[in-house]
Amino acid sequence: MPLITVGEATDKSFDYVVVGGGTAGLVVAARLSENPDVSVLVLDAGKPNLDDVLITRPGQYGPHSPNLTTTGISRLFPSFTQAAENFRGIGEKPGWKLSLELLLLDYWERLGNPKWNWDTYEKYIQRVATFYPNEDFSSKMSADALKVWDKKWGQGPLKLSHPKNILDVSIKLQETFVALGLPWAQAPNGGNPAGTYLVANTLDPETNGRSYATSAFFTPNAERKNLNVLAGALVHKLNTETGKTGLKATSVDFSYGSDGVVYSVQVKKEVILCAGALKSPQILELSGIGRPDVLNKINVPVKIALEGVGENVQDHNFMGLTYALFDTVTKSHERRLPTRTYDALLTPDQFAHQVELYKKNEGVFMMGISEMAYAGLATMSPRAEDLIARQRQKIESDNTPTLQAATTSTKSCFAECLTVVPDSNSLGSPALCPSLLQPRHDPRQDRQSHEHPDYDPHYFEHEFDRQVLVDMVRFVRKVARTAPVSDFFDPEPVELNPGPQVNTDAEIADWVTKYIGTTFHVCGSLSMLPRDKRGVVDAQLKVYGTENIRVADLSIVPLHFAAHPVASVYTIGEMASAIIRGEL
Repeated sequence: MPLITVGEATDKSFDYVVVGGGTAGLVVAARLSENPDVSVLVLDAGKPNLDDVLITRPGQYGPHSPNLTTTGISRLFPSFTQAAENFRGIGEKPGWKLSLELLLLDYWERLGNPKWNWDTYEKYIQRVATFYPNEDFSSKMSADALKVWDKKWGQGPLKLSHPKNILDVSIKLQETFVALGLPWAQAPNGGNPAGTYLVANTLDPETNGRSYATSAFFTPNAERKNLNVLAGALVHKLNTETGKTGLKATSVDFSYGSDGVVYSVQVKKEVILCAGALKSPQILELSGIGRPDVLNKINVPVKIALEGVGENVQDHNFMGLTYALFDTVTKSHERRLPTRTYDALLTPDQFAHQVELYKKNEGVFMMGISEMAYAGLATMSPRAEDLIARQRQKIESDNTPTLQAATTSTKSCFAECLTVVPDSNSLGSPALCPSLLQPRHDPRQDRQSHEHPDYDPHYFEHEFDRQVLVDMVRFVRKVARTAPVSDFFDPEPVELNPGPQVNTDAEIADWVTKYIGTTFHVCGSLSMLPRDKRGVVDAQLKVYGTENIRVADLSIVPLHFAAHPVASVYTIGEMASAIIRGEL
């Protein structure tokens, strides 16, 4: 059935209660409700936002973020004060990239999780999505750039494609990566994204609108009588009792809207937490599952002592270097600006004009981010070997079991990503964004209430991160001075941010410290690890010490991967549903 009211959910019983109707949660709900003999309820704190153009219209960067608008489509949680002055919070927002990494997935299995390897992962990700070539996009790209997309990929409901239009400067950026020695990635969809390639967007090539969890997994199944979704339901805790083999969830408490009234739904079989790496641990702790010292602090009785709840949190970090495009009006020799830039959205009249163009499948909303480069540290830093050696020594001497397990697996597997996005203050100025995809901070979370978790990201707890980012800034500056992308800049590129006055290692380090940002890729807070390694869930995604509580979101990831995570979140949902149905 479609979206239900609170009255249709309250005090009723459902076989499966899925907490969180996002990327993983809707996959789990759709797959479990394929069996007409079971009932599924999804509780989600957000609004439905069905057919909201801030979600469905591509070519937009950040309009859904609550720090930019008051739409409430995404949630931003405040963090503890950090050295990064411009970093104010972390949370959840829509993602759109498909990129995969084989190496770290195989390490998940080696960390004690049978079947969590690349072969299994690849089988289930094929069930998530299908790739559709875009001829308009392909006509603008070289054969080398397109060869990884020359065959059919996937058979799932999520639609993948490339945007119809791409910035000229983006094409030249990829050619510049190749000129600097980065190879064309040979198998970005086969687990090895090393090099540069054209990443697919979650995009419906027929409608030129965004394809995402709602359009792929909810809308086609909304009329199922056994599928129920209650939007605006903020889960507080799970009520439990002692079962035959462990703690058993019997009901879920939640509030609805702004009335403050606490409602409850009964659980017949299982609860599956899909609320994300910040909220899922919070719900467990408020239910009495977590570190005793944390639970005692917030006056919650301890039901299961699990030291790993809220620990081992990892994220990807980034910052952007912004450059002014070449001014053809004031220069006499022949160069040309990109044919389209996002400054076409700067005024209300221009924005309205672009909306009308989008209805005709034209204009800047038909663009998207496709160019990516994944490179090992040695490509970007002349001191890579020394930095990695010193970081390895630090980690191996650390008393943290998870870090020790990780360093024996990852060796020198550190990777970075570069892309072009419009600068938020000057949409016509491209920002080259280096991103540290395997930082070594070890944040943790405390839960004070059901509203917002207390989150301390511990950025730059490892000096390694800061020094790597310093070298990445220098590498980006090298990129900007290398042809052919340099043709879009002055002979001496005009760097708007951080600017030429930031030049020494110390000055760059200070700027990085102040301006580092999150990519909203938080994971690891309920790690799938052995319990004695501070694990929270086993390889069946079941919380240790419980009978019927599972987790299926980025919380379970024990070791972050050097890739955008949205593909993996979908796949975790697919694998979780297969596990619950006894197929895996």
